[in-house]
Amino acid sequence: MTTLNVSLPDTIERWLHDQSIRDGFGSVSDYVASLIQAEHHRRGENKLRQLIQAGIDSGEPVEITEEFWKQKHKEIDERGWPRDE
Repeated sequence: MTTLNVSLPDTIERWLHDQSIRDGFGSVSDYVASLIQAEHHRRGENKLRQLIQAGIDSGEPVEITEEFWKQKHKEIDERGWPRDE
């Protein structure tokens, strides 16, 4: 694991300490790491929502059938892209 040193005002350091105790973390470092992980997750969810909305906005709906997937797999194979079976 990598160590990262961050300079913070005393008021923020005290707030982080208090929050880490309140939320049951073993250390301020664990608390800050959980905040960063939560933000990372939130941004990933937002990106997924954007991609879903882009798909919705992309045009007329397409019925997804077994034949549809067979055609997509054929296109992937023709491009030489690896795919999981």
